[in-house]
Order: sequence, then C-alpha cells, then structure tokens
Amino acid sequence: MLRDLETLPDGDLCDLITSAEALLTDLSSVVGQLKATVTHRLMNDQATIREMPEFTVKLVAQRSYEYDLPALMGLKYHLTGDQYDRTFKTVVTPNKTELNKLLKLGGAIKQIIEAAVKEVEKPPRLEITRKNIVEV
Repeated sequence: MLRDLETLPDGDLCDLITSAEALLTDLSSVVGQLKATVTHRLMNDQATIREMPEFTVKLVAQRSYEYDLPALMGLKYHLTGDQYDRTFKTVVTPNKTELNKLLKLGGAIKQIIEAAVKEVEKPPRLEITRKNIVEV
C-alpha cells in the first residue's frame, strides 16, 4: 500500500488526506453520539454495569480537582526547594501525587492543602469490553 502511495501525485495525496480527515471527524461524532446514548440509558436505569451476551458495559467514575493556587503557594514556606519543585512542576496544575505525599506531613502543610484542593464531580467514563466468546 505504501509503495502505491509513492506513485500518486501530491494533489491526489492531499485529496486522500482531507477526505480521510473528514471521515474521521464524522466517525468521531457518531461514536460520541453512540456513547452518549448508552451512558444516558445506564444513568436512567441507575446502573453502573450492564452484562450482555457479547459485552460488558461499565460507567467508570472519574475524579477531578480544582486548586486554589494562591492558597497553595503558602506551602513554599513549609517545604524544601526539592519538595516544592516536584509538587509545582507545572504552573497550571500542581502534581496531585506529590500533594498527597505532603498531606502525610500534617500540621500547617495539611491545612493549606485541604483548604486549597477541592474534588469536583466529572461525568463517568463509558467502558465497553467485548467478551471472548468461544463456540464449542
């Protein structure tokens, strides 16, 4: 297949690329609508798992956090430079794993983190697994 592509003119290749990209966009939209429908049905039934002959469908809970970054900056006075750098590698979001480690230190550090971090609910993620069906 790739050898055949080498012989195509650039215009034909660009045409194939744009057509394939449009098809991917359409397919992605359809998949999103299908997943939304299945998710909606599970939520209406107050179900988190559904077993079918060929599939197992689950709604998997997801976690997200909101950070009060100015409040978290107070940690700078309680941490070593290395701890601070590991926790705040990015400006946008602190490292959640490092914050969890710091919580164990207790005291003022724990108070700052607990006051500045809030868990927020996200919609569940749909997980579909095809079962391996062995016919005898």
